[in-house]
Amino acid sequence: MTVDSAAPFPSSQRRGGAAASRLARRGGQIGETSGRSSIEASPYRARASRQPVCAFAALGAGTPLRGGECGPVLLALVCTLWLHSVEALAGSDRLVFGLQAAYGLENGIPRNISHIQMLYAQPQVGIIVWDFPESRLLIKRFEIVSEGIIGGAIHPGGHLLGDTVMFRVSGNPRRKFIPFFNVSSGPLRTNLDEKAPELGGHVQFISQGGVGIQRRLNVKQSVVMEYRYFHMSNAGLTKPNPGFNGSMLSIGMRWNPTK
Repeated sequence: MTVDSAAPFPSSQRRGGAAASRLARRGGQIGETSGRSSIEASPYRARASRQPVCAFAALGAGTPLRGGECGPVLLALVCTLWLHSVEALAGSDRLVFGLQAAYGLENGIPRNISHIQMLYAQPQVGIIVWDFPESRLLIKRFEIVSEGIIGGAIHPGGHLLGDTVMFRVSGNPRRKFIPFFNVSSGPLRTNLDEKAPELGGHVQFISQGGVGIQRRLNVKQSVVMEYRYFHMSNAGLTKPNPGFNGSMLSIGMRWNPTK
């Protein structure tokens, strides 16, 4: 028995073959389109990979933020959220709240390679451990405070996110002005090391000490101005670890009870 190779296939088989051919042609067109898209998009991806992008991406504005633009956006966001929440939480007579905007600048001790400039918010939550305004001691109040670091580097670019534990003492008030002194230290995460050779690794530690003036506005609210000297390095976690020193100025508000 012989089979004629030229014999026509049944109609159902001819329809199936035609559908398969259409699917194959459509798959080829899709493959060509996706190939062109990936080729056309690759230059953009290459350009984007060279620019650090703020993770908050302008809070839905649709345009990612580059390097140093992230710091002011985070600062404004933290200030807005903090101010709305403090009044509702300040009912306890032992709690202290604060919010300060800080500007930090690298100095030349021992070197100033990258001319680092930082802008960040400092939300604060603390507890009054000791408060005796009538005491004969020079120290009238002792507080333990958790202070956040949320912002970025204006130059050369990068983000800052961390927290420090602060010990703060207040002196004898003069009219509505209260002097204070504090020391603090804590970890932070940053990508500043990618642009500043003074730092090694994304995990850093900042230690600082400062003095300031608190000016009472009323029984619970005060304006604060402060100067600090700080050191930032990775505590030997990675090498190199030269670190850098700098000065910081800040201004803000404080909500706390007074006797």
